[in-house]
Amino acid sequence: MTIDIGNGQTDELLVHEEDEPEAIARFFCIRHNLGPKVKEAIQKQIEYNIDRILNDESCLEPSWGNISPVESPKEVKRSKESSQFTYQPNINQRSKQMAQGRFAGSVHERLHNLSKKSESPPKRTPARPKGRSSSMHEVSETNYGTKLYYKGLKMQEKKDTLIQVERQKKYESELNGISFKPKINSKRLERSQVPESYLIQKGKEKLEHIEKLKGLKLAEEKEKCTFRPQIDKRSSMLAERKASPDRHLQLYREAQERQVKLEKKSSEILGEMYPFKPNTKLTQKQNEHIYKTFSERRKKLSQSRRTLEDYIEQSRSKDRQDPKTGQDLFKPKVGRAPKERKVQPGSIGEHLYSLGKRSASQTSIKDSPQPTYTTKHSDSILRKLKQDRFNEIFTMLGPDSTGNISKETVESCQIPHTLKAIIQPLLEELVELDEKLNFEEFCNSMESLMATLTPGEKSVLLMIKKDKKPGTKENLFKPSLISKSAKESPSKSLYERYLEKKQEKEAKVQEEKKSLTRERNGAVHF
Repeated sequence: MTIDIGNGQTDELLVHEEDEPEAIARFFCIRHNLGPKVKEAIQKQIEYNIDRILNDESCLEPSWGNISPVESPKEVKRSKESSQFTYQPNINQRSKQMAQGRFAGSVHERLHNLSKKSESPPKRTPARPKGRSSSMHEVSETNYGTKLYYKGLKMQEKKDTLIQVERQKKYESELNGISFKPKINSKRLERSQVPESYLIQKGKEKLEHIEKLKGLKLAEEKEKCTFRPQIDKRSSMLAERKASPDRHLQLYREAQERQVKLEKKSSEILGEMYPFKPNTKLTQKQNEHIYKTFSERRKKLSQSRRTLEDYIEQSRSKDRQDPKTGQDLFKPKVGRAPKERKVQPGSIGEHLYSLGKRSASQTSIKDSPQPTYTTKHSDSILRKLKQDRFNEIFTMLGPDSTGNISKETVESCQIPHTLKAIIQPLLEELVELDEKLNFEEFCNSMESLMATLTPGEKSVLLMIKKDKKPGTKENLFKPSLISKSAKESPSKSLYERYLEKKQEKEAKVQEEKKSLTRERNGAVHF
């Protein structure tokens, strides 16, 4: 079959003997991206062409005479050519034309021609006389695809009904000997739904149940409470103010109003307590003169202080300049900027943030305790100090003739109380185990004991008492003072002298205050 795809394009569709029309049409549509409607049309056309060819073959079968039905048309053709075949059937002209047309070309060309004939509109043929043969009547063009389709549907329905009947029979045969009928709970039926929806529904029911219980509990509590307070308008207004968003502004205004009221009330109380009001107009001129002189004096003091500060600043600036060149010290002359400047990547905010982090890390490093490092010389000194101290403690414990200490020697020894309290765990262990220790074992035990001691206990343990040497002439020197310097040297301590000066200063300040109050009291007249 030659099929017109569109846009002037055509493609040939090859149909073989055992091909399925539906599969051929589907593959053709997939190859050319055609829709399902086109697929159905191609399938119907293929089925129609196949049925028409089969119908033509059935019409030609009786004209072959005594040919065996098993023989194919090709074998019959070969037998015609052989000399043994003597039978010559009588074939009319129409059958001969159909046979010639049947073997004229390939099956694909014939199917294509048939499809074109079916697509072309039917031509009106003139009425033929009745005397013609029945074989000349035109075969009615019917859609065999639809017939086969409906036939297949009926067969499928029949098959389905038979399957259902068989299943029902099997089910009934299984239920013959069964008498138990389980009762399914309603909750089980509810749980048969999707787990997610069941859990969501269960959660909603639980929340509704909790809300219901809360409402019942609140109703019970309200039934017990019979008292209903009457809230006045002022209280409700205050509650509304507290709940308002401008609460802080209202509090500020209330505080201002309260402050005004307090000032007014305090002025009223002062007026009641002190009703006398002096007439200050008499001394107004004198007060103005005093205030004027005081302000002038204050201006003079501030001006003199300013001149003094300017003088000091000038003298300092002179000291900061080089007397020969006049160049400011600590400010070198720079002719131009450096050629290459280090441009920090990123914004200034990031740079400042990194500087802050760096300073914080530096302070943390400063605050952290610095690790101590010891040299080999100091380690050897400390080792020797420990060895001497352990030897001294070992001799205090009173070793026997073999050079070992035991339970008996420890009980009979005399050790200082502080030292005994520190090495008490070692002594208790020695008494409990009742073993003997030589000097090396004792040193190892003391090392393990020192690992558990505090720094203070370690310092007490390693403290070695040195024998006091007799004093020499230099140590016994006593300075002698001259009588004149002894008289001039102060007999009082530094603190006593400082206290006397402080008291004198306070006395002067009090005298100045008293003189100022006297002057003011003398200037005021009533």
